[in-house]
Amino acid sequence: MKRAVRRLIVVGAIGAFVSFVPGAGTAATAAPGAVLVQQDATLTTAQRATGMPKSNDAGRQLSQATIKVEVTGLGSDTTYFPSSRVSLRDYGSADDTIRIGFGNQVGSTCSLNAWAGSANTNWGGKDFEISGGYNPDYFTTPTKPWDCVVVVLRDNSAGSEIDALVGSLKNTYHQPRLTVAKPKLLGKSPKKLGLVQGVKTEIEVTVKNTGQATAQNVVITGQGKGGKTKVKVKKTKTDNIEPGRSATVKVPVTLKSKKAKKLVLRVRGQGVETKRVIKLKRVKAPKRPVTGQYRSKDGSVTFRIEKGRVVNFRVRALTRCGIAPNPYQYTWNTYDFPRTKVPRNGIVQKGAKGKNWGAGLRMRVTGKKVTRGLFNYFGPAFCSVASSFTAKRVGK
Repeated sequence: MKRAVRRLIVVGAIGAFVSFVPGAGTAATAAPGAVLVQQDATLTTAQRATGMPKSNDAGRQLSQATIKVEVTGLGSDTTYFPSSRVSLRDYGSADDTIRIGFGNQVGSTCSLNAWAGSANTNWGGKDFEISGGYNPDYFTTPTKPWDCVVVVLRDNSAGSEIDALVGSLKNTYHQPRLTVAKPKLLGKSPKKLGLVQGVKTEIEVTVKNTGQATAQNVVITGQGKGGKTKVKVKKTKTDNIEPGRSATVKVPVTLKSKKAKKLVLRVRGQGVETKRVIKLKRVKAPKRPVTGQYRSKDGSVTFRIEKGRVVNFRVRALTRCGIAPNPYQYTWNTYDFPRTKVPRNGIVQKGAKGKNWGAGLRMRVTGKKVTRGLFNYFGPAFCSVASSFTAKRVGK
């Protein structure tokens, strides 16, 4: 059997080449959407460069090296945090330095492009914990992830290498995994989503990332399915979704056909994709809202409907301020909301915001009745309100 060649060539400078047999760990291709999070290598005397060691002193010979590179961020924001544990065969006493070099495989060689960490052995130690710092402060950011590493023991007096181990880095990847909850309309998830033909309806879609990597550039699209069902879905983006977190967005959908069978929502982000199939039904437009004064049963909510718009909205609600673990403070306050149009499907879902506050109003209006009402607010001092209501017309 032919012996594997690991030949050391001019390792004292960046751009040096170390010949070796590439490890199988670097050949694997990352799955779609996978994010590199760690690189590892364990080097022993089996990965020693040819012609090494040059000293018979066990305290001047490498025994083993364990290398770990933690990787955070993506693209130009990627940061590498290398660390190593290097052992000599015996306690060192000479003026030698252990150096850790990283690079990329070019054929059967490791082309070094960064030195990241060193330790002097003259204090009599045998095991050395070496931190390599981080880019770009301690070494230049690599143009692509490293895939090979060399550990060198250098004789400082002679200015030459007296031992070296070299090998491949094994990559660990994490992936986002997206799931889509059943969409909600006015706070509830209907068995069949009722749509009025030709009228835009905003549904609430929650996307959760159950994977181990952040999902970026998440986009929701969709289309009708079944028979001649045609549904227009506005392309909607979400914020980045971290592992274990969710993002909820409003997605406008419009039924464009008389047929209403199914709606397929597709969610894509960070190279991964999932979908959700929703049953549909076509519904008639409700009775138009009747002009007049409206009031909730307890009188806490009042407003008028004029020319198909909600105006002069007022709500008196219990406000909670503060943040745990400190005790909450509760006060009664009155809030208003800007005039807003009642769409032809009778569903009001509107938001309003200022410099340091936000509010939302939703309700279903059918003729003289208002159901599924909710007012919410968030403002300074972590103050918030969530007040549900129903109302009916009480006068002209």
